Amino acid sequence: MRMIYIILKEFKQNIRDFKANIMMVLFPIVLIVILGTAFSGVFSNDIVLDDIRVLYSVQGDPALTESFHSFQDELQEQLGITFTETTNTEEGLSSIKNDRYSCFILLTSDPSEIRVYKNARFNFEANLVESSVKVFAARYDAVKLIAQTNPSALADIMASPEEDYVQSESIDKKREPGSLDYYAVTMLTLFLLYASLTGFWSVKNEQNFKTGNRILCSPVTKIELLTGKTLGSLLVTIVQAAVVLLFSSLFFKVYWGSDLLSVLLIIFSEAVLAISLGTGMAYLIRNDGTGAACLNVLIPIIAFLGGGYVPLSSLEGPLATITALSPLKWTNEAIFRLIYDQDYTTMLPAILINLAIAAAFLMISAFLSRKEAF
Repeated sequence: MRMIYIILKEFKQNIRDFKANIMMVLFPIVLIVILGTAFSGVFSNDIVLDDIRVLYSVQGDPALTESFHSFQDELQEQLGITFTETTNTEEGLSSIKNDRYSCFILLTSDPSEIRVYKNARFNFEANLVESSVKVFAARYDAVKLIAQTNPSALADIMASPEEDYVQSESIDKKREPGSLDYYAVTMLTLFLLYASLTGFWSVKNEQNFKTGNRILCSPVTKIELLTGKTLGSLLVTIVQAAVVLLFSSLFFKVYWGSDLLSVLLIIFSEAVLAISLGTGMAYLIRNDGTGAACLNVLIPIIAFLGGGYVPLSSLEGPLATITALSPLKWTNEAIFRLIYDQDYTTMLPAILINLAIAAAFLMISAFLSRKEAF
């Protein structure tokens, strides 16, 4: 019962700290919006085509001309390509040189062929149009050959629906995180590390204001006081994390996976790590300013190596080995694998790493607290 009173006292004290709650709740939400918007292009798997303009000249036979116009309408509907016709071949070639069009398509009847003149400045757009023209030419040749060898089958072929000239199909059908999804996870885990300051100042305030000594005058042991303060700080941290997670899910439509309970277990283990780290640092470093400064320097390093600011999954070599030293790397990786791959292989290692580090700092706190008063 005594410990419950200490937990409630610690929770109320921290929940009333307006500045701390602003940092732990508002800042991650703001950063999710800023970083998620700024790096939206990095996480996009869609190709956004600029305005593609194509100039063409038809000097072919009527059948080729009619087929090309059908192809033109299909391509304009699928990709939004703007086609402009000209009767002057020299004008068409000149327009390509002057960067007015992505490419110039010339259909001739003698010999019957399709020529594509591309502008190197619009290389991607021109190659896309060229590939589509090749598909059209192959289909036209096939239809023409069938008309010559088996005219009776031509009616059925022409009556069938037109095939797409450009088809897009995802090889990997699995869901992938967008920029908001990525930074919702990494900003939450980043600011959970800053909860170490909550644990740090929880101990330091008792030491500075000598309130710990007065509490110890009652039938409360140092271990009960330390445990109560740790659990109280942990409780307020969980509430703050829950607010960020709920807000991102409701307002940013962030996807947290189908197994939210497992994700919450990983987040809980990191919260335990953060509070324990702060508590241990409060006993290891006696000076308030030095201890807080050490945490403020250590946290960004851990966050960077853990991919908190930019994805580091593509790194190789020594730097990739160094990132394994960051507990945040294991936490983020476990959460992403769980959400998007339903992969539980990294979940247990991440939780054990967080709890092992937390246990080490809690043992340091328990050992040092016996030697000194609050």
